[in-house]
Amino acid sequence: MATNVQSFWPRVIRPKILSPLAILRGQAEALATQTGGVLLAEVTKKDIATDHKNRTDALTLDIVVPALSNYRHRILRVVHAKDQPYPAIVEAEIFRLCRKAIFEDSGALKTSDAENRADTDQEFIALVKKVLGSPQVLSAAQSLIARATDALVGNAGETLAGNVHESKHAFSSSTERPDIDVSGDDDETD
Repeated sequence: MATNVQSFWPRVIRPKILSPLAILRGQAEALATQTGGVLLAEVTKKDIATDHKNRTDALTLDIVVPALSNYRHRILRVVHAKDQPYPAIVEAEIFRLCRKAIFEDSGALKTSDAENRADTDQEFIALVKKVLGSPQVLSAAQSLIARATDALVGNAGETLAGNVHESKHAFSSSTERPDIDVSGDDDETD
């Protein structure tokens, strides 16, 4: 005779859990799509040996700007046990600023209130969302896009100037349209 026993397992335990690596890779793809490739993001994974028994994975998420010779800007770093992706600790400027404010207000740093610790994929997603939406990341992304645009326009301007210079020579040696002046001078010389 089987008895119907209610599950006491938390509902967050479900068949499809995303790892921090999968979540960060998804955000890297999203940034490239959202910016039309002006900004890219790269996720790297590094194995760190803390001692003989314990190994840790460190993940980083960097913005990469192709127009600026692949300039990199670190957005966040995640640390978790090699064999257990949760809990994951997210290190980012927004959390450093919060800890600094807590330390300045209380005179002591509280480490038990780990607002940058994720025990589940949903908590990790919330932390990443907080970091990516922070004023620090927003201003960095806006600045990098502006710099990339300046670099692209600068390169296009150099190319355009070269094309105009080449056009001057083509028209000056051409007899098809002698009435067109591409020099930019308003003086008429006959």
